[in-house]
Amino acid sequence: MNIDRKGQMLSLEQMLLFSVGLIIAISIFLTFSWLEKEVRSRTFDDQLREVGLIVQNGINRVSSTKGFSSDMEFVYNIPEKLNDRFYTMEVDKTKVRVKSGDTSVDIPLSGANSTFTDIKGFVSSSRGMFKISYDSVSNIVIVSR
Repeated sequence: MNIDRKGQMLSLEQMLLFSVGLIIAISIFLTFSWLEKEVRSRTFDDQLREVGLIVQNGINRVSSTKGFSSDMEFVYNIPEKLNDRFYTMEVDKTKVRVKSGDTSVDIPLSGANSTFTDIKGFVSSSRGMFKISYDSVSNIVIVSR
């Protein structure tokens, strides 16, 4: 090897070593970014489902206790935000839909829906609570703020 090229080889070796290190660092960053996005998405769906199950259980509670009381009202606390996002709950006679942005989860109301004339309501999570009311005269369940 020529003594004049020894300095050039050292510079080239250092640049190559730096490039390999940079590629490894970028690939690790991208892998963990993808993993975080995937885990956040899956846990967000689970959290929306849990809130929907709170509503479903509340309606089932009204269904099981309506023979013992005429009009009733149950108040439930819920998180204001899930993954730093507000969400809404829509209730009709067949399902509870919990929605935030493009993500929505449907919880069926299979057993309780035949017990009532109608089940309806729309609630935003911004107050951190909702109530389930039962009107015995009209046999309607209303989910509201």
